Amino acid sequence: DSWGSRLEERLGTGYQVLNFGVDGFGTDQALLRYRRDVDAWHPSLVIFGAIAHDFYRTASVYPFITFQWDMPFAKPRFLARDGSLVRVNPRLPRPEDIIRLPAVSDLPSLEYEPGYHPEDWQWHFYEASYLVRFLLASFPPWTPPGPETSEHQFRAINLGVLSAVVDKAKADGTPLIIAYFPGRADFEKYSPAVHEAKSILAESGIPYADLTGCVARVESSRRFLEHHYTPEANRHVAACMEKLVRSELA
Repeated sequence: DSWGSRLEERLGTGYQVLNFGVDGFGTDQALLRYRRDVDAWHPSLVIFGAIAHDFYRTASVYPFITFQWDMPFAKPRFLARDGSLVRVNPRLPRPEDIIRLPAVSDLPSLEYEPGYHPEDWQWHFYEASYLVRFLLASFPPWTPPGPETSEHQFRAINLGVLSAVVDKAKADGTPLIIAYFPGRADFEKYSPAVHEAKSILAESGIPYADLTGCVARVESSRRFLEHHYTPEANRHVAACMEKLVRSELA
């Protein structure tokens, strides 16, 4: 029922669609996977797809801190320096090493985690009061971002990733489609995440295929299963993607 499988059916004999996507990856991890795992297949065409939240994941080291995911994983993290991407954490702690630590503050590379605020992980005597806890949760103190987690870095890293994807495809001589896949937030009146993602795509100056209109053809209650597309929505995405693929291959 995936759009990749439906796309392969629509393209017909002689075409194979391979899915290298991983649930929960950021655009940076998608770039690394592209570099590591795709070359051996010598693809005739590469589709590099992203949802709005992928851009936010790129700025994180520990998604379980910033996004409250229940998976104790670390991920690669880049910084944008002098127009290049620099990996700042080449060695990642394993899940068992993370769980074994006595405190979150003992994790390495926390200065690159936008959702980490030391005061959130410290106990104070006045927090014995439930009323104080309620007030602190309702009106949390604001901590200004550091230079490594600033808005400028967030945008620069994602712009660097998109540029690196294009450079790799050009170096390989491989046609490339950069595709934006809408999520539930794309159909709300205003979503900061969607606005930010599309702003980054626009700033990059790289042509991309926005598949929001394809998914919008499906009645709203039948578009999503949790966070992913229904079989019906996948069929519409595959139909739109078929046109793009045939155009690029032509």
